[in-house]
Amino acid sequence: MEEFQVGDTVQITRAVGLGQVGTVVWWYADREQWLVRIGTAQDYYRPDEITHFRP
Repeated sequence: MEEFQVGDTVQITRAVGLGQVGTVVWWYADREQWLVRIGTAQDYYRPDEITHFRP
């Protein structure tokens, strides 16, 4: 599994939002999910729902 840090640029891999690129802004330890901001929207993703963006 990939390791992520705040500030990483990631791409969404789950069905909803597939292919969108955003920035990791926070780790929610209780839910074990990353908060990712895409434009002005943001949502929580499990580590297996995102991958590092590679253009």
